[in-house]
Amino acid sequence: YFPVGIRGGIHTPQDKSLHSGKIMRLHDDGSIPSDNPFIDKADVLPEIYTYGHREHQGLTFHPETGVLWSNEHGALGGDELNIIKPGLNYGWPLASYSLNYDGTPVTELTDTLREGMELPVHHWTPAIAPSGLAFVVGDNYPGWDGNVFSGSLVQRMLNRSVIEDNRVIHDEKLLVNIGRVRTVKVGPDGFLYILTEDTGLLVRLLPVS
Repeated sequence: YFPVGIRGGIHTPQDKSLHSGKIMRLHDDGSIPSDNPFIDKADVLPEIYTYGHREHQGLTFHPETGVLWSNEHGALGGDELNIIKPGLNYGWPLASYSLNYDGTPVTELTDTLREGMELPVHHWTPAIAPSGLAFVVGDNYPGWDGNVFSGSLVQRMLNRSVIEDNRVIHDEKLLVNIGRVRTVKVGPDGFLYILTEDTGLLVRLLPVS
């Protein structure tokens, strides 16, 4: 699975003959899986798995459920956390919680309630500009089991989201002003690692009593 961000015109994520604003799915030899959702659709790229995205920055499987999650940038606000399901349309730019950078609406709608388009699990306004995505499971971090972590480029911190029934019920800002967090990973030791792009830090988070 790999994402391609928006390229060209704003409406290219809705054009399934283009890679722009899509998540693709391939076998490791480059061939196309026979159960891809658009494999037999005329004028649709068969490698497309989902569409209607703006700019994905994190993509990861939940380590216990196997569900695929992503986060992506809006424009002015409206950054999204999504559960990725085959064949779905995630709305951009026809439905979004985001505004244009000049403050005008992206569309005539003020929310994402449009038939046939998937609502985000969670959205952030003001923008955090998410980058990287990782789940913590187990007891390495007491109280954080099942939480998902997104780096923040614009707010220069690590964001912790508490998940309950696939919904975010709480956000917490961690390591505020550490730098533009580009990558968040859980290492083989089960601890979180983050990488900043402006302050040049590789940080491992360890719990304290």
